[in-house]
Parts: sequence; structure tokens; C-alpha cells
Amino acid sequence: MSQAPGGLLLIRHGESQSVVRLASETVLPDPENPLTERGRAQAEALAEHLTARFPNLTVIGSPLLRARETAATLAASLGVAVTIDERLAERRLDRPPGTTTGDCAMMQLMTARAPERPLDFGESMAEHRARAAATLAEITPRCERGEMIALVCHGGTIEHLLALALGLPLAATPLAYVRCETARYHLLYREEIFSGWRTWRLDGVNLGSRSGAG
Repeated sequence: MSQAPGGLLLIRHGESQSVVRLASETVLPDPENPLTERGRAQAEALAEHLTARFPNLTVIGSPLLRARETAATLAASLGVAVTIDERLAERRLDRPPGTTTGDCAMMQLMTARAPERPLDFGESMAEHRARAAATLAEITPRCERGEMIALVCHGGTIEHLLALALGLPLAATPLAYVRCETARYHLLYREEIFSGWRTWRLDGVNLGSRSGAG
């Protein structure tokens, strides 16, 4: 009997305080940005959904608070521990006091136009992608052995992970982007297509609990 394919769930954290702030409002420091009450409810609904569907999940999370809270809710439901992977953090941009959500959007737009250009206010897109690539390379053999792994992280990190799995170059990364809503996930399976040749198969996008408000 052939081994069941392993796979990867790219999970975005639940709704956070910064997600609901207006463009004119200042952002919270990224590591200290917690889930809202709605975000906690989203995380609980997602955990219930995933525990029923994937009871043997391994949970790996970003170190940022909103992702840690989401991952902890999922892990508690599954009865497992969370492994923190620093490489899953959102893109690291310096945000001086007073930076608004509108400012952050402009910073993202500026860097997307020149993804490999070094920045004086944080990571380039290329540097962010390199972190994501290192994590994906590390966990791929585990998925090839049949393990199901949940990566609980952020929209930008998910964008890179999905593009890497689909084999797209950095310049084409925005073309791969399917917006992952809060407390939703993209599902990929690692499958052997021909003898010795394995690839990622995208099985669904923006999946989640029907009862979640994600």
C-alpha cells in the first residue's frame, strides 16, 4: 500500500488589533500586536475545524504575538506543543513611533516595485523570501514522509511560501498571491508524480471553518 501524501497548511493568524485600525491610525509594534476578541473566536473555530479534519497535525508558528496566540489555540485543541520558527515572522520593517497603517501600506508598495533592492528601513522582499525558502526546504522532506504540518504565520510570509511551492521566481511572487483572510489557510500536498519526482499540489485556498468569521 502506498504511503498517504503529507502536506502543508499555510495558516494566517486570526484578526489582530492592527488589522482593524484605520489608515490614519498608528500601528502597534509588530511583535506586540495581539488578537482582537473576534480574532480569538476565529482561532477557536479554526482549531475545532482543523482538529476534526487533521487530527495529527504538527504545529509550527511565527514568533509574533498574533501568530503565537493563534498557534497556541490550535495546538491546545490538538493536544500538541507549538514549535516557534523565527523565519516565519512577517517582513521586518522599521516602524518609527507615529507610523500609520497607511504608511506601512506605502512601504510595502515601494519595496514590491524593487524586490531585491536593499532597504534602509528593514528587510527587502528578497530577504523575506529567503527566510521562507529556508523553512520550506527544511520541512519538505518531512512532508514527503507523510507528515502534515501547519505553519501559522502572516499574509506576506504565506505569499512567499505559496510562490516558492509553485516554483515562481521572486519577480512573479505577486502573481501567485491569493489573499489569505484571517484564520484561513491554503492547503498543499507533497506528492510523487513520477518515480523519484515530487511536487507540491495546491489543493485549496482560503479554507476554514464555516462557523468562523474569517
